[in-house]
Amino acid sequence: MKIVFGLHLDGEHGWRPQNRLGMPVLGPLGFLNLLETRLGLLRTECIQAQRATQYRECLSRCDTPDRFYHGSFQIDPIGVSATLLSWRDMWYLHGWSGTAPSVAGGRLADLVAVEEIAHNLLFPSIGERLATVAESLSKQESKIEQVDLVDPIETFPKRWREVLEKLPGSSSRVYEAHGPEEAVLGKLQLALKSAHEGKKANGKIPWSNDGSLRVVRAETGLLAARWVAQMLTAHQQEIAIVVEQDRSLLDATLDAADVPRQGGPDASPLVPALQVLPLALAIIWEPLDVYALLEFLSHPIGPVPGYVRRRLAEVIAENPGIGGPRRRGDHTIEV
Repeated sequence: MKIVFGLHLDGEHGWRPQNRLGMPVLGPLGFLNLLETRLGLLRTECIQAQRATQYRECLSRCDTPDRFYHGSFQIDPIGVSATLLSWRDMWYLHGWSGTAPSVAGGRLADLVAVEEIAHNLLFPSIGERLATVAESLSKQESKIEQVDLVDPIETFPKRWREVLEKLPGSSSRVYEAHGPEEAVLGKLQLALKSAHEGKKANGKIPWSNDGSLRVVRAETGLLAARWVAQMLTAHQQEIAIVVEQDRSLLDATLDAADVPRQGGPDASPLVPALQVLPLALAIIWEPLDVYALLEFLSHPIGPVPGYVRRRLAEVIAENPGIGGPRRRGDHTIEV
């Protein structure tokens, strides 16, 4: 198996489709999933919101008035948990082991104390998973023949470098300008190559209508899609299409012109995370919107554990008022 691996190749940022087998193009999440599957380390996924809730429990167990996060944690436990969790994940990705020397500052010492609990309670971060993968690669083969790196090895975090060092044939791809150096396209390719290597471009590129690069503007998205479909029908050479918006419109137009669809769906407003955010903002105002609170608790995802959301939703559905007692047998529960 030969793999093309880059830091920004997850999602829809892959290569153009080709007739090939055993040559995947992967980003960090895809490559980590492949390695864990081959090494027998694959586990149930845990979304970041659930990990933030788990870390909130770790912070709560260690919370004392002298902790540096105590004041903020009392006001916004979810926000503080998410922020400190992002710190922790970044540290692990760059080589942290969860410990600190005795001369470390107060904040780091506090997080090390929290780490003693989080090590057993919190779902592992990407850095911890990579450390486990690197350890497993030292004991067994991955059956990977070659890894072509899109980005220089120096740009990868330490945990990724440790994994790549144990894989055969890890090498960086070399990009060359294919257009003539005197043409606008060639100059643009050289500038992009320099930017990819971290070098500063030598000023602006003067425009020249030499036919190597075309800039076309349309009054509507439909007109632009029709023009692209016509160009693909008339010319058979390789053409790169970059579509930021209205991808479904372009696909429909290409289909009508008997041109293969590109398969790029538009971002959906029905993404669960985009539904939870307005509901979370709606319940922080006074007076409380009970209906928004019930929708927030009954949503399938959220920062609050599912069993807690269900219990709270049942209470609110039975007693939608605010401030009154709820009686169940001999017990009184304040709502």
